[in-house]
Amino acid sequence: MKSPVFLLLFCIMFCFACNKPNTPTPPVNAVQSDKSSITLAGNVNSSDSFNIQSNGAWTISLTPSSTSWLNINALSGTGNKKIIVRITEANNTGANRTASLSVNTASGNQPIQINITQRINAVLSVNALTPDHGPANTLVTISGNGFDPLTSLDTVFFNGKRATVISASSTSITAKVPVGAGTGNVSVKIGNTAMTGLLFTYELSPVATIIAGSGGAGYSNGVGTSAYFATPTGITIDTFGNIYVTDLGAYDVRKITSSYAVTTFAGSPTHQGNVDGTGTSALFAYINDVATDLYGNVYVADFNNENIRKITPAGVVTTFLTNVMEPTGIAVDSLGNIYVAAPRVTEIRKYSPTGQMTSLGSNFGGLFDVTVDGSGNLYTVDHERNRINKITPSGVVTTIAGTGNQGFTNGPGATATFNNPKSIAIDKSGNIYIADVGNNAIRKIDSSGNVSTYLDHVSSYTTDASFFGPYGVAVDKNGVVYVSNTSENTILKITLQ
Repeated sequence: MKSPVFLLLFCIMFCFACNKPNTPTPPVNAVQSDKSSITLAGNVNSSDSFNIQSNGAWTISLTPSSTSWLNINALSGTGNKKIIVRITEANNTGANRTASLSVNTASGNQPIQINITQRINAVLSVNALTPDHGPANTLVTISGNGFDPLTSLDTVFFNGKRATVISASSTSITAKVPVGAGTGNVSVKIGNTAMTGLLFTYELSPVATIIAGSGGAGYSNGVGTSAYFATPTGITIDTFGNIYVTDLGAYDVRKITSSYAVTTFAGSPTHQGNVDGTGTSALFAYINDVATDLYGNVYVADFNNENIRKITPAGVVTTFLTNVMEPTGIAVDSLGNIYVAAPRVTEIRKYSPTGQMTSLGSNFGGLFDVTVDGSGNLYTVDHERNRINKITPSGVVTTIAGTGNQGFTNGPGATATFNNPKSIAIDKSGNIYIADVGNNAIRKIDSSGNVSTYLDHVSSYTTDASFFGPYGVAVDKNGVVYVSNTSENTILKITLQ
């Protein structure tokens, strides 16, 4: 008779064995593939591959066995292997042709099958481009023959620069023009067959990049995107290529060199006031705009202090004008005359280098900014009436753009509309740039008076730049546009690419 202890141990072991989960035994000599089908172009040397995963020996058989247009790099092996399938004969049969590969194992496991399709080998040709001109990111339809409906087999180049293929059929390919392609021929490559097609005329388009500012609010200096701004507003460029920005929330003027090093030129980032001095010992109160003269002197519109401050190249700050009612815009001509715009003043006020004032124009609704060209003509932004005005040296005022209604319409100046324009700049060719704040856009008025959208957050070809809240705008001697992107606390450079 067995002891009670022995019986108890027997029962425990029996129960454990009954409750132990069944662990399936790995199949002997199993085989798998990462693809079940492959489609190849119709020309010679078109190729593709698939991977065999196996823990044993395997063989490959071809159906039909008489297939002569395929070459396979291995028909047998052991373990894992990459199998390359290559076309050895062009398909001139007039129809797609097919074959299949069966991967078998010695143990008799279920074989796997890979279906092979070779498309028709049509003669490659490019007959038309629609459109045949345009800027970067234009979608171009390439019409012709011999294309492959499988986009991975179609390669398109614009002037030697590879494009993104969007869709394809045997007679058309839609591709996106790459940035910076330039004017040149469009070439198409299908498999290993290539041809050069028709001419595409590349049109330069504005591309924005961040040259300074991390995107977060702060007061730190640094190089490029390591610096921080706190609501940058006005922006200008001196004759030496230095950029000056009024940082409204930091109560200071920042300087950006040609290498994008950001420093505090004048003012304190933590204190506001009305104190003259040198560099950070000077105090400002909500400076809104900035301009420079030919000698590198910087002038700022000190809004809350209601004065115009002058900063020498050495950073010495003095009060140039007092009792200027809430100035928001400032410009300096080649003779050193200063022009001031203020929303609560219905005229532009001109101050000579000695401070003598004259009034230009009248009955404006809400002047916010002003710029001056090489001939002494003034261009103003009336942000309340959504108009851009011109004042000649003799004082004649005309509206060059804007109906007075709020909107976002391009076209001739007389029919164009704006939405709370704030800042204005002009290049040496007479093109005018407007920071159209309500539309999150930079608008351009060409020398013929036509208004277009130069850049906005919808249609722009931005790289690393978010384009919301453009406030200040400036243009250098080479026509490069710079923008203070207030909502993003960044400074943007816009180049044509």
